[in-house]
Amino acid sequence: MLFLAMILCSMIALAGEAGGFTQPSEGLSQHADAVAPRRVALVIGINRYDDETLPDLRFADDDAQAMNEVLGTWDEGHFDQIVPLTGRVSREAIWAAYDQVTRELQRDDVFLIYFSGHGTKVDRDGRADLYLMPSDARLADVENTAISVPELLTELDLLSTHRRVVVLDTCYSGTGRSRLSEETRKAMEGTKGAGTPPTHVLEVRRFEARLFAADVSQPAREDEALGHGVFTYHLLDALRRVDGALRADLDGDGLVDVLEAFAYAQEHTITSSGGLQVPWMSSTLVGPVEVVLSGDPASAEAKERAVVLSLSRLEGVAPMTLRGAVAPDGTVEPGWPVIEVARGEELVFQGRVRVRSGDRVVVDPYVEGRAARRQLGGGVMWTGDTFPVEMGTVLHPWSPSLSAAWWPADPKRGRWVLGATATGSGADLPAMGPLWATTFRGSVSYVWGHRVQVGPTLGAGFTLMIPEDTDPKLNSLCSAGLHLELPLDRVSLVMQGGVWGVAPRIDDALRWGLELRPSILFTF
Repeated sequence: MLFLAMILCSMIALAGEAGGFTQPSEGLSQHADAVAPRRVALVIGINRYDDETLPDLRFADDDAQAMNEVLGTWDEGHFDQIVPLTGRVSREAIWAAYDQVTRELQRDDVFLIYFSGHGTKVDRDGRADLYLMPSDARLADVENTAISVPELLTELDLLSTHRRVVVLDTCYSGTGRSRLSEETRKAMEGTKGAGTPPTHVLEVRRFEARLFAADVSQPAREDEALGHGVFTYHLLDALRRVDGALRADLDGDGLVDVLEAFAYAQEHTITSSGGLQVPWMSSTLVGPVEVVLSGDPASAEAKERAVVLSLSRLEGVAPMTLRGAVAPDGTVEPGWPVIEVARGEELVFQGRVRVRSGDRVVVDPYVEGRAARRQLGGGVMWTGDTFPVEMGTVLHPWSPSLSAAWWPADPKRGRWVLGATATGSGADLPAMGPLWATTFRGSVSYVWGHRVQVGPTLGAGFTLMIPEDTDPKLNSLCSAGLHLELPLDRVSLVMQGGVWGVAPRIDDALRWGLELRPSILFTF
C-alpha cells in the first residue's frame, strides 16, 4: 500500500499544474525579479539610396526621428534605450546596430524594430520573399545587398525576449515605397487579385506582433501635407498624448497596446488614402495584450505581464488559427474559455483552457495531445476480494499486469480510451485446491483534462482458473471504476480503481471486490 500511496500523492501534487502551466523554478523567479524588464528599440529611416533605380524618399528620415521622439517620451513610449539610424544607412550598419541593441536582451524585455524606407520582393518558384532596402542595396542584386525579411524574422525568433514588435512602413508592390526588379515585375504581370502575403510572414511564432504599412500588392504612400509616410503618421498619432489623453486608448485604461495602436492607424490610413493603402498585422498575442506602446510606465508594466496564451509554430504543418473564445483581434479573457485551434478548415483542438493573467500557455501540447496514440506497459494489481470466509479463499492480493491502450484522434473536450489488461495470480480454494487465476479484460474509458486526465471506466472479460487436479474453470468478469492518468511526454502514469464482480462456477453466486491497478504506459 505504501507504493500506491506514493503514486497517488505524486499525481495529486502534479495535478496542481492542471491546465498546461509549468511553474518557474524558484531560482528563475528570483532572477526575473532582480532584473527589471527593459524597453529597447531600433529605429531606422532611410531617405538616401546609392542605386539610381531607387529614388530617394522624402520623409523616411522624419518618420524615424518622430518615432524616436515618441518612443523616448516618458509618459508615452517610455523606452529605456533607442538606437536611431537615419540618412544614409548601409546594410552593415543595420546589422551592427541590431547586434549591439539585442546583445543583452532578457526574457521579459520589450524589443521594437521600426523600418521606414524602400522595400521590394523577389518572386521565384512560386514564393515571394520580401526585402528591406538599405542605402547601399542594389535592385539588380537584391539577395546579396538587401535585408531579407525572413532572415530578420528568424533572427528575432532567436532572441531571449518574449515580447517583440516589428513595424515596417514600406511596401512591395513596385509603387510608393517600393521598387521591383524587371524579372520580378514580369513574374507579377500574370497575377490577379490583391495577392497573398508570403507564407513566412504568416507563420506564427511566440509573443510577436508584426505591423505592415500596406498589403503586399499595395503602395505605402508618403504624404507631403502630413510630412510623413501615411501609416507612420497615424501610428505616431495613436501613441501621442493630446490634451493629456491618448487617442488610441480604446478601452480607457490609460494605455495604448499593440492592437489598439494598429487598429487606430489602420482605420485612419484607410480613410486618408481612400482605401488605396490597407495596413495589416500578423500577431501571436492572445490574451490580455502583453506589449504596451504608449502610456504610464507603471500601468504599462503591470499590463505587459498579463501574458496568458501563445501559439508556437509546429514544424512541418500548415499554420494554425485560434477560434472559439478568441476574439478576431487575438485576445481572450482570463478564466476557463473554450479555445479552438484549426489547421486550415480542420479542427484539431477544442476544449477549456485555464487562462490566468501572468501565465503563459502554449497550445501546441493541447493539439498534439488530441492525436491518436497507442500505449503499452505494465504494472501491478491489488485485489481486495469479499468472498465469504466459509469458502476459505486465499487469493494473493498482488499480481502483475500487462496493459495496452488505444486513443482514437478526437479534437473535442473529452477522449475515449480503449484498453486491454491481463493479470495473473495464485490462489488456494478448498473446493478446487491450489490454482493459477488469470484474468483478461477489455475496457472503455472516457476522460477529460489535459495535464491530468480523469474519467469513468467500464470493463468486461473473463477469469480463467487452472487448478492442479481438475479441469480449468472459465468465469465471466465485469468492473466499473475511475481512470486517472498523468501524461509525461512519451510516458504516462496510470491509476485505475473501482469495483469488480465475477460469477464463479463454484456455486454460481456473484462475488465482488475492490481493486487498484497502478501502471506505467509508454506511448508509441
